Amino acid sequence: MSGPIVPPLEVTEVDGNPSGRPITKIIVSNGDLSISGRTATIDTSGSGGSPATPVDSVQFNSDPAGTFTGDAGFIVSTAGGGATTVAGIGNLLVGANKVAMNAVNGTISLMSEGTGEILLRSSSDAGGTFTDSIVNIMSNANTDDAQLKFRDSANVNNGSITLDGSGHMILNNNVAAKDIDLKVLTTGQVEVANQTTDTVSVLSIMGNGTGDARIDMQNASKRVWVVCDENKKLKIQGGSGGNTFILDVSGAATGITFPDGTTQTTAASGGGNEFNAEMPTPTLVNAGYVQIVSQTPPWGVCDYGGSQAVSTFAKPFAFPFLCSESGDVSQLGIYLKTSDLASLQIAIYSDDDGLPDSRLCYGTIDMSSGNGNLYQTSITDTATLVRGTQYWFSMNSDADPGSSTLYANKWEYIPGVAMGNDTSQNATCFKDNAGSDYDLPAATFTSSFSYANIDRPYFSIKVT
Repeated sequence: MSGPIVPPLEVTEVDGNPSGRPITKIIVSNGDLSISGRTATIDTSGSGGSPATPVDSVQFNSDPAGTFTGDAGFIVSTAGGGATTVAGIGNLLVGANKVAMNAVNGTISLMSEGTGEILLRSSSDAGGTFTDSIVNIMSNANTDDAQLKFRDSANVNNGSITLDGSGHMILNNNVAAKDIDLKVLTTGQVEVANQTTDTVSVLSIMGNGTGDARIDMQNASKRVWVVCDENKKLKIQGGSGGNTFILDVSGAATGITFPDGTTQTTAASGGGNEFNAEMPTPTLVNAGYVQIVSQTPPWGVCDYGGSQAVSTFAKPFAFPFLCSESGDVSQLGIYLKTSDLASLQIAIYSDDDGLPDSRLCYGTIDMSSGNGNLYQTSITDTATLVRGTQYWFSMNSDADPGSSTLYANKWEYIPGVAMGNDTSQNATCFKDNAGSDYDLPAATFTSSFSYANIDRPYFSIKVT
């Protein structure tokens, strides 16, 4: 008698697909097959085979037969299960918030293609706010250098910005004969400032070794140099090979040397052109001595034959003089020849390019009190004069002066100070023709025109 009828074998996955019957053969491509009676067992627990070496390498299928392979250049060196995981590809480590080399003294290249650029920036990828971007060039300790280097494919160091181990920030251009340019737009300025409050800021221009220190200021059409090529001597030069002024501070008796080779060792004293006559310096002013400025060089003469009618001075007439003592004007004096009505208003003016300019002080002398030397010590405003400097005194009456006259130097003997209508005139003073007759001396002398053939009145001041 035959055995029991066995239904056909049905094979399916647990989800029912794929399925098929009847099955006449089962092929196991990887794994172990065992048969016991009517039961066939497939063991796939070892179907992956053993992991390939080296340790920590990422496993991958290297051929159609399904062989596992490990690559020593693609590893997981720290399996932290999260943010600490670091993967190594070649000599590059990526992960744990870093991209690093896995080789001593190795170099990392971040490359763009063609004209593409490499951007170092902050982001908002993790939910943060994209605001400031900060790039750190970090050394291990503050005694080590932190350096940003510029180079090309052939030269390893064309330039650099370095914070060295001593704390100095150094900007280097290592390409021969090339510049470092600081450029701004519109009204922007290049500034050097100390970050510590109330501390001196120093811009140091240093020559290398014995090389000169130089500031070169220029544009397309102008140029000047400031040069230090000798100790304690500052030179201002009109560019390469130009005329040179030398400020020598190497000693107390040194001074300024001009392009013609002359040297000045003391401050110039004089308000106009170069005039170095030695001026008298009265030392007994409190004993009654005065400066008779109308007779001192270069315009005064010792002539008593002149006589000047005060009626001419309805408006101010100004005469130049060099002050022979420094100090404040404390007294004004005239030499009256004929007394009469009115008073004489006398003012002291500063000089501007050989012309009377701003009123410094003034006083009034009564001409009705008698003849001779008359003085006024009541001075309006303070005039501080400097010895050897050119000033002007002006005179005008405050009313009709009648027949009043002043002793004066004859105009024929007085050096000219201004212009004339022709070569026969001797222009001895300037007249301010702007105001009205008998006005106070104006705050600014207008020098309306020069005046010819006026005798120069005797006039004195006291400076204390």
